[in-house]
Amino acid sequence: MNDRIANALSIASREIQRSAQSFQICDLGRNGFPERMVSYHLIHAIARTLDNPVTLLEVPIRNAANTKDDNHIDAIIFDEQTAIICEFKRAWAPSHWSNLATDARRVRAKVNDLRRRFPSAPKTFLGFYASDCWVGAIANSWVSGENQYKKWILPEEFRLITRGKCEVSDFCGKPPEDGHYLTWALEELPVFPTATQAQELLRYLPAFEREGFSGSQGHYDPGAMPYHTYAPELTEFEQVLYRDGFILRHFDWESWLGEAGPYLQNAELIRTSSIDVIRRLLTLYVRRERVCEGQLSDAIQSGHIGAIVRRINDLAV
Repeated sequence: MNDRIANALSIASREIQRSAQSFQICDLGRNGFPERMVSYHLIHAIARTLDNPVTLLEVPIRNAANTKDDNHIDAIIFDEQTAIICEFKRAWAPSHWSNLATDARRVRAKVNDLRRRFPSAPKTFLGFYASDCWVGAIANSWVSGENQYKKWILPEEFRLITRGKCEVSDFCGKPPEDGHYLTWALEELPVFPTATQAQELLRYLPAFEREGFSGSQGHYDPGAMPYHTYAPELTEFEQVLYRDGFILRHFDWESWLGEAGPYLQNAELIRTSSIDVIRRLLTLYVRRERVCEGQLSDAIQSGHIGAIVRRINDLAV
């Protein structure tokens, strides 16, 4: 999905540029590119990545302050498999990145409420957050995560998820403006598991917790590269994790290792953790297995996988 989104946004950039060239918009500077026009092109671009998509704009959600449905999500674009929840902002000042981060937190908090409103909910929910800017160093700060221009500091909400940028045009307004850029971020949202998904995972625990069970076996033959073979139960378990969306596709697990430390050292913390932490832990274990075989088997032996599965069952809706 990352590549499809990036390619679609490149097309959107060209379309915005073509619109500007067809009418004297650039003479107006930033004012010629209001949020509604930019978001229009972004929504069309995202819709191209889905099969037979449905697009909803200004979707009402519950306001926690007054319990009325008078807050809104900018757009939800979905097909049978995937729903992409979108928030857009113009980024004229660093505070606008902070505002977009607030929107991202709200999307994460409301995703399960939104899922319940689908008669047949898509399997995967993604959060897409985008803004534009007029200085290349600001766009670079967004992608790199490093402060490269004045007070433009990437909010923590976006540091562990996929980010990108694309240039709309090299039109230069008043210095320091040196072009028009789109910046975006994409993440898989922490949807609560269903009771059926939890039961599917629970059925592996008797095998995992059986005395003498080993999830994988290392082979160290002379003159050959070391390798591991896996118990059928562990192979099936991993396949179910992927199938039911517990493995995050847009998550930088290596950057999260520091925060993961307490959970890796103490399985008791898992028993009260959020579904977001649970999915991050599962992603970390599965991804790290590719780098160092035997990690998943060790997680089973230590009781971490059992604690994770039981917490999933607690969180199931």
